[in-house]
Amino acid sequence: MDVEPDEVTFVNVLGACWSVDQAKKLHEKIVLLGFETDVVVGTALVTIYGKFGLVQEAEDVFERIREKNLICWTAMLSAYVDHGFHSKALETYQKMRARAGSGLKLDAIVFVSALNACSSSNDLEVGKQLHADMIASKIKLEGDAAASLVNMYGKCGSLAMAREVFDRLVKLRRDIVLWNTMLLSYAQSGLRSEAVEFLWEMTLDGTQPNEISFTGVLYACCHGGVLEQGREHFQAMLREYEISPVSQHFGCMADLFARLGKLGEAEELLRSMPYEPEFVMWTALLGACRNYGDSERAARLAESLSPETSSSYVLLSGTMTNV
Repeated sequence: MDVEPDEVTFVNVLGACWSVDQAKKLHEKIVLLGFETDVVVGTALVTIYGKFGLVQEAEDVFERIREKNLICWTAMLSAYVDHGFHSKALETYQKMRARAGSGLKLDAIVFVSALNACSSSNDLEVGKQLHADMIASKIKLEGDAAASLVNMYGKCGSLAMAREVFDRLVKLRRDIVLWNTMLLSYAQSGLRSEAVEFLWEMTLDGTQPNEISFTGVLYACCHGGVLEQGREHFQAMLREYEISPVSQHFGCMADLFARLGKLGEAEELLRSMPYEPEFVMWTALLGACRNYGDSERAARLAESLSPETSSSYVLLSGTMTNV
């Protein structure tokens, strides 16, 4: 006699799903057997739909779940954040917050997701509320929670608060993720001098910079238009810190060359780097060709690129010929 699958079976199978079609077929079976409104099975459905980017489907299941617990709410919150539905994510957080008094205990994972949504929407006031809620909920400010808080203040334009939080937390625990988050906040805010000085401060503290640290510094040098300082840090990575440059580092340097009109050096670097240049690196160079009126280089670049992508470059370089 065939044995019907139960809740545990569906949760395990959903966790191993590798395609949308498979997930939807399982969903049909779950509905047929009356398990969709069960919080454990329903949460597994919300999670798998979120994984595949089917946010509406995840939301529909979420709404039908009878008694939602923290894991269920967090799955829906994460789906919103992961796929750019930041306003809905913050609305969901507020609903969770309203239920905190009736037994829904918010944890660090919830706050990390909410802070990430806040960072993307640049809502400083909501970010401050989240910070206060974290303190009230006695969330330990360490690891991802600490870095997300610093990142939120940085993305929302409050570098002073980002630094204040960083200074307070770094005394408790030396954490490279926290250092990099603060450095990137400076770099992405266009504060080149502060980013470069912060790298030096990091080394004095005894925290060894890594690939991400140098991505931040090179980004700052690139957008600050300081070639020699950028070159010095690019060379220091390997010479002083034994860090082999990765694609992003080469991309920052090529962009720096291009922004300063050194188109030949930018092209040479992209062609000689030990990685396949990303699409955005070539488009940045083509944009610089337009800015500096080098239509000949733009057309030559388009012609020399691989057949499967050259049509995109021809369209871009076509604008250069009108310069």
